[in-house]
Amino acid sequence: MAKSALIYGILGQDGHYLSKFLSEKGYSVAGVSRTGAILPGAKAYAADLSGESKQYLFPIDDFSPDEIYNLAGISNPRVADADPSLASKVNAMPAAEILKKILDEKSKARFFQASSCYMFSGSQKVSESTAPSPGGAYGRSKLEAHLAVAEARKKGAYACSGILFNHESPLRTLEFATRKISSAAAEFSLGRRTEPLLLGNLDVSRDWGFAGDYVEAMWLMLQQEAPGDYVIATGKPHTVRDFCMEAFSYVGLDYEKHVQVDKRLIRASETNMVADISKIESIIGWKPKTDFRTLVRMMVDADVEFIGQGGIS
Repeated sequence: MAKSALIYGILGQDGHYLSKFLSEKGYSVAGVSRTGAILPGAKAYAADLSGESKQYLFPIDDFSPDEIYNLAGISNPRVADADPSLASKVNAMPAAEILKKILDEKSKARFFQASSCYMFSGSQKVSESTAPSPGGAYGRSKLEAHLAVAEARKKGAYACSGILFNHESPLRTLEFATRKISSAAAEFSLGRRTEPLLLGNLDVSRDWGFAGDYVEAMWLMLQQEAPGDYVIATGKPHTVRDFCMEAFSYVGLDYEKHVQVDKRLIRASETNMVADISKIESIIGWKPKTDFRTLVRMMVDADVEFIGQGGIS
């Protein structure tokens, strides 16, 4: 019998890729979003994660999934940090309530929580055993959910957290630096833009991977005999400058002629973490398939096509 999976946040970047991945594996897929809009082939549920009614729990009873993926919540750290109370309500409480339901009802469902590298701060190498040190409300809200997973696992739930480092794709929204860069490179190459792209610190580094690779890691985590937490990353950091250089040179342009540093966009404190992915490589056998250059060019290609068809004004 085919397995079933319920995806919270199915309309987000990761939800799109995971839904497609699971559907191709023969899963019956359902998804939860604020509006109830859904992807082709998936059953739709509408629910507000910040709602006091906890209506987001209804799909578990109605759909009875084998696997639950919690990818929903506020994904932009700046947005979360601007409203810490909402960040906790949306990023932490639903995970805890879903896990409580699984335990109370002795559900068969295996649970995946999208944790974040922003549970840590500073410049350090991060593994599954690194002590959390969130530097803002986003990281704290993600840590709350992460700790709820660990507690539920002690009580017998099959619950896992994927400590996700930055992962990108053509589906990233324009509020993220990577998509700002890829879209700007595309616009300049097509003659659709003249004003410079304003960015903050070009020398801050991030571990950027492809979201389409990372959803496979999520799925593999729930196929193991025993649950656990795993860092999901590439282990190879690059700077914002590297991203600009790759994106603009790909379309035959010099980024230095089109990108300017705006000091107002430089954060007071920045992280330059390096991911240790040895656990997921050795135990599960997963490693990213898409390298940095391929990822950047994929995003630029998608934006060239999108803008050529009249997108982004």
